[in-house]
Amino acid sequence: MAQRFVILGAGRFGVQLAGRLSELGCDVVVCDRDPDLIQDLAEQGFRAARLDADDAGDLKAVGVSDADAVIVAIGEDMQSSVLATITLKGMGIGRVLARATTDKHAEILRRLGADRVIAPDREAAHRLAEELHAETAEQRLPFHGDYQLARIRLNAKLAGKMVADAELEERHHVTPVLIVRKHPTREQFDEFLPGRKETLMPGDLLFVVGHKDEVNTFEERFGFRAE
Repeated sequence: MAQRFVILGAGRFGVQLAGRLSELGCDVVVCDRDPDLIQDLAEQGFRAARLDADDAGDLKAVGVSDADAVIVAIGEDMQSSVLATITLKGMGIGRVLARATTDKHAEILRRLGADRVIAPDREAAHRLAEELHAETAEQRLPFHGDYQLARIRLNAKLAGKMVADAELEERHHVTPVLIVRKHPTREQFDEFLPGRKETLMPGDLLFVVGHKDEVNTFEERFGFRAE
């Protein structure tokens, strides 16, 4: 069964989000109080509904109670954003994500109980920073949400330790999935799964999966650039 989302606010952010979710096979309703905008979206193939985002009756009519999440994409009109969030939380909606345009706006939404506050400009800037960092450091690939697959060249701090003794999952909260090591005599690389008795060596390319914050911490301590 397809995931279902209701998006309140048909500005650039809301429409782009609706379009991408639809491409991923989700059931999406995008809503706005501007009837001309709703008509235009409907002509483009969106499921669109005209409503007032702080009207509980209107919200029930578009099925917010059955949605996997409701996204308050109203950013510029802080009052409407706040009222919509208050109304949704008052209705007992399980998962409410709200867009903020300023730090003050974000703090208000958190205090109102938004389950996640989205700051698009900040998050885009952070993603770009991570991409730029990856170009000069080690490779990172999105895995799921804030989890990443990272390729980290090991320094000497774990040299001689078996994977089991390094306690990568227990202490550092990263899961090793592959080791790539230069062959000692031939111009080639050996690739193998990191068994618990495998000994780690300086210069190994260790592929790990973990939350980006834990991966950053692990790389800072045990990555080649940390030396």
